[in-house]
Amino acid sequence: AALQIALVSAETLIPLDSDWLYKKGTEEASSPGTAWRAVAFDASSWSTGPTPIYYGENPGAGTVLPDMRYSYTSVYLRNTFQVADPNEIDRMALRVHCDDGFIIWINGQEQVRFNMPAGEHAFDSRAQGAIEPTWVTNSLSSPSTFLRQGQNVITVHLFNANLTSSDIVFNLQLDSTSD
Repeated sequence: AALQIALVSAETLIPLDSDWLYKKGTEEASSPGTAWRAVAFDASSWSTGPTPIYYGENPGAGTVLPDMRYSYTSVYLRNTFQVADPNEIDRMALRVHCDDGFIIWINGQEQVRFNMPAGEHAFDSRAQGAIEPTWVTNSLSSPSTFLRQGQNVITVHLFNANLTSSDIVFNLQLDSTSD
């Protein structure tokens, strides 16, 4: 019997420590409140900085939010990535370094929720509880149902457990695999 080996091709679409657009959660990111998750949303007024985005931790380089403690409990983040053919991608993997919670959408469709209750969450919402910084990995199946050919957008609403929290951290890597 002949041995067949399947070649799997992996591609990093968004590497760790990449630049992101971000908006401090001192107000809603858009009106209506879900508009900021759309591919066509104009986030040109948002700040830009490399991940990790943090305070109270010491991950090295990145973007520090020195005014977050006692002021706001969430941060909105956006990034884009290119896909030549969504039907060629079999699976995607999201690796997130987080403290305390997040919700992630790709092209406006929710993909992952961590340490957050169900439902929509306002700019002043909070994670379900404080955690130590942790890595969360999720496998996303059937990516052709949410990816588009060309530019795609990934959006993240990052949450702290409370206004007095001593830290927050976020970093993300998005990979795709094709059989």
